[in-house]
Amino acid sequence: MTLATMCQSAARQLNVGVPTAFVSSTDETAGLLLRLATEEGTALMRRYPWQVLQTEKTFTTVAADEQTNALPADYDRMIPETMFNRGTRRRVAGPLSPEEWQQTKATLVTYVNPTFRIRGDAVLMSPNPPAGETVAYEYISKHFCKSAGGTTQADWVADSDLGRLDEGLMTLGLVWRFKQVKGLAYAEDLALYERRVTDAEMRDGVKPRITADMGCHDRMATKLQIPETWNI
Repeated sequence: MTLATMCQSAARQLNVGVPTAFVSSTDETAGLLLRLATEEGTALMRRYPWQVLQTEKTFTTVAADEQTNALPADYDRMIPETMFNRGTRRRVAGPLSPEEWQQTKATLVTYVNPTFRIRGDAVLMSPNPPAGETVAYEYISKHFCKSAGGTTQADWVADSDLGRLDEGLMTLGLVWRFKQVKGLAYAEDLALYERRVTDAEMRDGVKPRITADMGCHDRMATKLQIPETWNI
């Protein structure tokens, strides 16, 4: 389903005129649906860590506080506890709070394990790592849509663009948002949308197994402990 077909489907459900174009259109309904499609895509991206938006970032360390090129252009938020040094096989702990970061800079005390903080759209590390090491982490991409050619994007730029998230959910989101803007009753539409989103969240990705059985069922019996010194 493209941006155009998604907006046209919403227009039919709303029983309003169905535009033939959106990004280049001067039609009022088309412009409103386009704006709401961006609003819906951004909101849906931010409310849950959808597996399709989970992405890995690796960077090479420099011997300084600020690590260059550590945050990608499509970065929205980091998945907690996923930053590890691939060379030393140790966790990079964090994020440090502003108070903890300033304490590390003002005292002679240093952390045994490397730590990080995000400030000013930059990753800071303490103590300064040696240059040339590889660090990796996972994050949520803010690119909720993509071009027909597959290039991911943070906004719609063509009627042929495709949603990376569930386009059925986005269509339902367009319907209740349109009614809200127009001052129409939308409570039932919003309730349906929320039920569908909750169902999608439950089905997204693979959920961890929860069991009261204390027996071992996996090859790795326990979670990694800090310091992570497992040798495979």
